[in-house]
Parts: sequence; C-alpha cells; structure tokens
Amino acid sequence: MANKLYEESAIQAIANSIRAKNGSSDTYTVAEMAAAIDEIPTGGTVYEEIWSSQGLTYTLTSDGTLKISATNDVFIGHPDTIRNIIYCIKKIDATDTHIQGTAQDEGFMRFIDDAIPAKSLTIQFDFGSSFYYIRNNAFRNAPIASFTIPSTVRFIDALAFSGSKLTAITIPSNVERLGQEAFKNCTALASVDIAQSQNNYAISSSTFEGCTALASVSIVNAATEIGSSAFKNCEALTSITLPSTLDRIDTYAFQNCTALQSVDISSVTYVGNYAFQNCEALTSIDFSSLEEVEYEAFYGCNNLIETVDTPNVLTIPDTLTTTHRDTFCLRSGQTAHLTNVVIGTGLTATTEWMFGRQTALQSVTFKGVMTSIDSLTFTQCTQQGLTINFPNMTEAEVQALSGYSSKWGATNASIICSDT
Repeated sequence: MANKLYEESAIQAIANSIRAKNGSSDTYTVAEMAAAIDEIPTGGTVYEEIWSSQGLTYTLTSDGTLKISATNDVFIGHPDTIRNIIYCIKKIDATDTHIQGTAQDEGFMRFIDDAIPAKSLTIQFDFGSSFYYIRNNAFRNAPIASFTIPSTVRFIDALAFSGSKLTAITIPSNVERLGQEAFKNCTALASVDIAQSQNNYAISSSTFEGCTALASVSIVNAATEIGSSAFKNCEALTSITLPSTLDRIDTYAFQNCTALQSVDISSVTYVGNYAFQNCEALTSIDFSSLEEVEYEAFYGCNNLIETVDTPNVLTIPDTLTTTHRDTFCLRSGQTAHLTNVVIGTGLTATTEWMFGRQTALQSVTFKGVMTSIDSLTFTQCTQQGLTINFPNMTEAEVQALSGYSSKWGATNASIICSDT
C-alpha cells in the first residue's frame, strides 16, 4: 500500500474511478481499494503528516471488529486519525479478508462518503502502558457502539466521543480530566460509570448533555463539581449516584432531566441557575448542606414535595443563607403538589417569586428571625387554608416586615406568630 498522505481530491478521483468500473456501487472490495491506492502517483500532493513518528496499525475483521494497536503511541492526537479509519470502513466489503495498514496510509483512509449509513463497530485497543491521552474530537460522530477506555488513560479531551453511537461507557480510575462536551449528544448512551478514584476532577460543562437515552449514572470518584449543562436534556435519566466530595452544581447541570425522581446532593453547598429546572418527576431531594441557591434552580419542579428525612415536608436546611428569585417557582399551568415547607434559621430574607404559583401549599414555617420577606415571595399562592408560621417572632415583629399587608402575595393566608 502507498505510504504517502495525498490530498482528498486525488483520493476522490480514485473513488470515482472505482465507481466508473462498478456502476453506481457504494461498496468497495478490499482488493479494489488496495489496487486503487497502489495506482496513486508517487508525485502526488501530500497532506501535512498527522502521526509523523507514531506507529499505528489497524485491522478490520469480517465480523465488524476494528482492532487498533500501536508500538510507541501515547495519545490519539488528531480528530481525523481514527475518524477517517472509521469513515472509510463504511465503504468496505470485508467479508472475505481483513485489511491491514498503517496510519501513514492516508490514501486508504480518505475513501470517505458521508452519505453511506454508518455501521456500528466494535473497537478493540492494544496500546500498552504508555497510552494515556484521548485528544479532542478523536471519536466525534464515530459509528462505534462499544468501546473500552484503556485503564492507562489519564486525559479525555473536549468532544472526544461527542455524537458517537456508544451505548455504555466506564471512565477508568486513572482519569484526571474529563473534557467539555466529551460525550455530548451520544443519543444511544444508556449508562455511565465513573470509577472510584481519588482524582477530584470536575464533570465538565456539557459532558453528557443531550444523551437522551442515558438512564443511570454512577459517579464514585472524588469529583467536587458538576459543570454547567453537564447532564442537560438527559430526559431518560431516572437515577444518579453522586460522590460525597461533591460541593458545587453549576448552571443548567440537570435542566430538563424530566425523568429524574430523587437526588442526593447532601454534600453540595452551591446550586447554580436553572440547575434542576423542569425536573418534573423529581419528588425527593437531600440538600442538607446547601448554603446558596441561584435563581430558578428548581423552577418547574412541580412534584418536589419533600426532603429525604422529612416525608411530605420540604425542609430548607439551617445552612442556607442565600437564595435568588424563582427558586421553587412553578410554570404557569403546572399542577402544584408541594404542601408543607420549613425554612431553616440561616435564611433571614426571601426573594421574589421564591414559591410562586405553589397553589397547593398548606403550611410554611420560618424558623429564623426574618429581616426581609419580598412582597412577591408567594405570588399567586392565593389558596384558602394556607398558614405562614413564625415561631420565633412576635406579631409586632412580623407586622413590621415590608409586604406584610399583602401577606407577601399569599393574600388569603393566616399568619401565626410566637405570641398568637
């Protein structure tokens, strides 16, 4: 086989030549491809070399398994390397033999036709102990259904597997970095297991965003942060196991995870904007260490009715000191189910629409001494029978709060104080 890197136009000419011989055939046999590559003139224009000093061999067997091995290679370093191998396989009829070559055979790898439906492949690696790095875009949109990340891998870069056909993945314990959008839009990915590890890397922004088949996730490494949009739009996600080291959940992290039923974030101190917005199946949560919640963090969670240790009561922990608007507000038209709320001693001020449209509320208790209750805290909570309790404040102290006359939006509520 040729060992030069030819420009794509030259390879396309060879592909057209094969088509001319075979009519409109969309499949090249092994023999035809080998012959076509051998016909490429030795003086052709060459590409910049991709794997200049790194040895890579690949074998495609008739059962659809792609075997890749390397002698001195330590990373997959260019988005075109593996992808081009995989794309060219879409053109191969390998029923009678296997194909062997090196990554230098760019002529072979440039038989690309995106109009041909992708096959699902099994990929096997034999890279040895030196292999540690999967670079950005390495398997982006690749038609691979099964893949085992070698235990030696330490770094997985941005978009490394984005859009691929993976159905399950395990992140090995040696990994130190998981890049942004690494598995974004892997719509067949159903389960993720991030192995136990002392490495405290974050789950980066949009790592699993748009993985619409993802049903279960287990993260048992020492992660301290879930990045923005990390699991956004994972609409099949019903359960997730998070590490006890987790401290921060960023903006949009679980937005539109509409099947998520319960979550333990008991070690988390910060929840960002829209983090759990529209998680409509979420009924129970543990956020017992929470200190700050950004705006609309739980907006649209109309079935969130309790914290795990207080059935049928949503208990805001004493550690929470800062909230922002619309924290537990519902969308217009949603059916409300939250009936009882207890707000801990750490929170001394509320924000607008904090419990907006929670029309099933029956009881709200402020355990602390409030210095400010926003006049729109309970906007559209006009139901009869709602009581707002201040067990550690007198009636005079409560009446002195701004917005008391409108009962902070809950116009039909009864106010109960320590001396009433």
